[in-house]
Amino acid sequence: WYLPPAECLGEELASLQARVDAGGIVAIGETGLDKGRRAGPRNVQRMAFRAQLEMASRAGLPLILHVVRSHGACLEEVGRFDGQLSGMVHDFQGPIEMITPWLTAGFMLSISPRALGKEEVIRSIPARSLLLETDDEGWQQLPKLCEVLARIRGVEVGELARQTDLNARALFGLSLDS
Repeated sequence: WYLPPAECLGEELASLQARVDAGGIVAIGETGLDKGRRAGPRNVQRMAFRAQLEMASRAGLPLILHVVRSHGACLEEVGRFDGQLSGMVHDFQGPIEMITPWLTAGFMLSISPRALGKEEVIRSIPARSLLLETDDEGWQQLPKLCEVLARIRGVEVGELARQTDLNARALFGLSLDS
């Protein structure tokens, strides 16, 4: 959504690379491909996405992916790295057929309140690959989301909270005391 013009992309990517090189970064993103109405030009999206995949690969950092009606194209780009990438697909709402390809590619799937009508998708994500997020609805909504998802998945709230906490810590390389 916030892509610079193609002629300025190199400068923006160099700035991002400098931030990665300075350290203290736990992930690259939010990046990806978006066929939505607010998305920038597809060719510029793809150039930026490829560059950020390269950065993540070189730095050994996970990615936070924004994927809107572009699962196949995003998976194709990720696939060029032969399993060297990991991360999460942010605000995953399906389709259900994309769960296995994303998990096989090494990515976790993050559920936000927008996915609450998609109970089959929510139940189909393995616990070890599930993350929770509130996206733009504020972190205060996280306990309620956890309660609703636990009910949908038929597990205790504490169990879901512990598992998704462990998943997030593993993905972002965070210790239990952070």
